[in-house]
Amino acid sequence: MNRLRSILILGLLCSYPLYSYLVTTLLGVNPNYLLGLVAYVLFAEVVITKFREDENLVVPPYLILFGLFALYVFASSLFVADKFQEVSIVKYLYEDPFLKSFAFIFVLENTLFHKGHIRIALQSLFFILIIASLVTLWQVYDPLFLRSEVVGNMASIPFERYSEYVMSLGPDYTEDVEFLAEGYRTSIYSWISGISVGLDSLAIFSILFGINEMGRIKRVIMLVCAGFISILSSARWIILNFLVIVSQRLMGKPSPLFSGLKLLFGLACIIGLVGLSASLVGFNISTFIENRLLAESAGTRIYAFKVFNQVYFDAPIFGTGGADTPEMLQLIQGRTSQIHVGWLKLIYYYGLVGALIYGGFVVSLLRHLYIRAKKSKYWGSFFAILAFVVANFTLVELSPLYHGLLLALIFSRYLTNVPPELDAMTKPTQLKPVLHPSGTPLRRQPVEV
Repeated sequence: MNRLRSILILGLLCSYPLYSYLVTTLLGVNPNYLLGLVAYVLFAEVVITKFREDENLVVPPYLILFGLFALYVFASSLFVADKFQEVSIVKYLYEDPFLKSFAFIFVLENTLFHKGHIRIALQSLFFILIIASLVTLWQVYDPLFLRSEVVGNMASIPFERYSEYVMSLGPDYTEDVEFLAEGYRTSIYSWISGISVGLDSLAIFSILFGINEMGRIKRVIMLVCAGFISILSSARWIILNFLVIVSQRLMGKPSPLFSGLKLLFGLACIIGLVGLSASLVGFNISTFIENRLLAESAGTRIYAFKVFNQVYFDAPIFGTGGADTPEMLQLIQGRTSQIHVGWLKLIYYYGLVGALIYGGFVVSLLRHLYIRAKKSKYWGSFFAILAFVVANFTLVELSPLYHGLLLALIFSRYLTNVPPELDAMTKPTQLKPVLHPSGTPLRRQPVEV
């Protein structure tokens, strides 16, 4: 069962954009809801298999804290927000991202992934990153290409006619048109969520970019592809995350200042190449700088602190149970759509108690990955999760249920930049790592890409 589970998980996560497109268009089902069902089924299978084979369950400290937070959110929804008057328990289970995340991460920590499966997964991710960048570039020329926001069979008409048609359908469609008109490009990820292009694509980039054994040509290709996706997305937080992830190349360098200067020069060349290439298909650099990088929308993050200060003390200990209060909605009306800082939204929704539990989870997870990275000299997974943490200073997404982040958790156990002859703990002929009950691998082996 473990081998089959390994194939299923890596196959699903590595092909998640395609899976999301097919599930949405053919079945008319939210792909993330279906992922929850898969997570719960695998969770039950793992528990049954472990007990039947008399094996210990692997539950690292960070996962215990995240499980406590998921239970706290459930209790908060039940007793504080009273959501179950409107939502059934079954609907809550397949909608709640925290319970689904816990179930899926639990499955990952209790699955041994075959070396051959890992190698194939890494190779497929490299090509997926290339495809994602090409789609992003094409969306500069054709904004409606491969977009989930496109209504009906309208992808073949000019964007101006599409906008007029969608606006005529009613105010519910206005936000989708504005999203496209402002130049946001979601590449192959729009069928997952509006921010998947930043969280998933850059997590995959970080996973691959952290492998020292990868050739220089491949690394340059990855940098260019990630640069296309980040800059042409028109989202400042994605560009910031791109810079955060690239900075992992400075880890462990004997001359970080010299390495940093080389990195800055390389980034300048990459940005110039991206700008030049994109301009050939209609990308206006000056408009992008003026309307996106220097846009006044950054003020919504500052305004979030003002709104938070006015509404937090209404329920400082346990929060609102994940619900927006009328007072908060009144304060943001006409200014923004929500409190646009994830960490403030966390405290507002779940109070001091929930924030401490979730904060403990984040610190524990980063420490968990940092210890692995220090031993293995592989920083790709650590920076993928770090970028997720940084992103919540400018957006709101507390759930780690994104295929790029889940892949980062998997690869943190199997990738190493320490050559076999220098790593006394490496067993090159061993196909499956032996895990300590805490979830930490006792044996590592490098994976060629």
